[in-house]
Amino acid sequence: MEDDLERFLRSREVPQEDIMRMQRDKVDKAVISVMTDDQMSKYITSYGDRIAVLSYCQQPTYSMDKETLLQNLRQKIGARKMRSKTKGALCGTSGVLQNQGIDEADTVAWNPEEDLVRTEGDEAVVIMLNCVNDDDLIQDNGLNFIAQDLPLGSSNQLSPSNSAGNPGNPENPQRISVRRCEGETERVPRLRPDFCEAEWQAVGHIWVKGLLDYGVIPVRLSKAFILACIHGIDSVDADILMSSFFNYLLPVERSAVEKALSGTMDESDKEDLLDLFTRMGSHSLPPQNNMQPTIEAMAHKAIIQEPKYIVDCFSTAMACVKLKLSNKESVVAMYEAKKATGKRVSQLFETTKVTLSQIEQTTFNHLQRYVKNADESKAEKILRFCTGSSVICIDKILVCFNAETGLNRRPVAHTCGATLEVPCTYTCYPDFRTEFDNILSSNYLEMDII
Repeated sequence: MEDDLERFLRSREVPQEDIMRMQRDKVDKAVISVMTDDQMSKYITSYGDRIAVLSYCQQPTYSMDKETLLQNLRQKIGARKMRSKTKGALCGTSGVLQNQGIDEADTVAWNPEEDLVRTEGDEAVVIMLNCVNDDDLIQDNGLNFIAQDLPLGSSNQLSPSNSAGNPGNPENPQRISVRRCEGETERVPRLRPDFCEAEWQAVGHIWVKGLLDYGVIPVRLSKAFILACIHGIDSVDADILMSSFFNYLLPVERSAVEKALSGTMDESDKEDLLDLFTRMGSHSLPPQNNMQPTIEAMAHKAIIQEPKYIVDCFSTAMACVKLKLSNKESVVAMYEAKKATGKRVSQLFETTKVTLSQIEQTTFNHLQRYVKNADESKAEKILRFCTGSSVICIDKILVCFNAETGLNRRPVAHTCGATLEVPCTYTCYPDFRTEFDNILSSNYLEMDII
């Protein structure tokens, strides 16, 4: 048995006699990767531990050891200190660095292929990342990862080449969770070898905190999964399970499943359905009279059974919201109420003045037309621009107007008060639409007001 596998088993608190039995029978990573669950259960009794060990053994390995990685990291820090001792900004983010007390010479580039490890006695290292989208916000134990251009305040100004969000908003767990989940429109968390019961319970508490205090919940998480966390697996009926499963699948897979259930498949659909069955662990299609129960069993495996360990961990924290979400209907209603659509977001806009001038009324009509016609993805971006959150957690967004022209003409969003300043100098709707499209398509985060 490899040393790192033994350490991982001890970290999961696998009994010593089980580890010794595995060593005696020469059960190493290569053996575990081909074992069935029944075979593993003879050595590891806990289902969650078996899944975690299997996932750990399937992780890619790197040839560089811990000491080599730490030495490379120290060399990079030393080289930066030799080149510059100037405190300040990278790419115009001086406010961020000064607020954090970070020396530019103490920042290094992070290579995601290197498994950085912190040992006792090492200094905490801050690694600055070029933040081009939400997925660049990374946190890990022992090291602090800060997105280089992430704003720290709560107001932002945007031009056609800049966009901003609010990192202080409790929606950050949603952004992190999306990267660690399986699925498409609706997703379920996947097990990680470095997450034990305490870590998953902490994630659950963060999401409950966001819901109770701020009205925010990761709406990308499967409704069936959340319902199981709150009210138990038995509360998930076939209707909500299949609804979540359809949203879990790729569009081409969803189409193939729908045609399979209706009995209208052609050869192309059969190939797509067979690919799905293979990915889910089956290598043949069932007969048509057994298609629906087979697909329902597949949905139950993907949405409920595989993340069962996480469901058990979340259930402790989710018990706090049972009064707020007392049944299945209330969970579904919450999802619908929080999800951003063009029509819902447009209904949030209110002007700060009771009476508008003609040009202000025209601009406000442009804004409502633009938002109302937005698809779900664009509606989330508009809502995030105005409030810092891509789910609906406020009652209204105030709109005021200015008379900026030329290069100074741009919308300004104050996310703490959910207020949007809009120039009323657009000559026509196409100009208004083009400028907003340019803003929302930009991924560069910038804080102009600190």
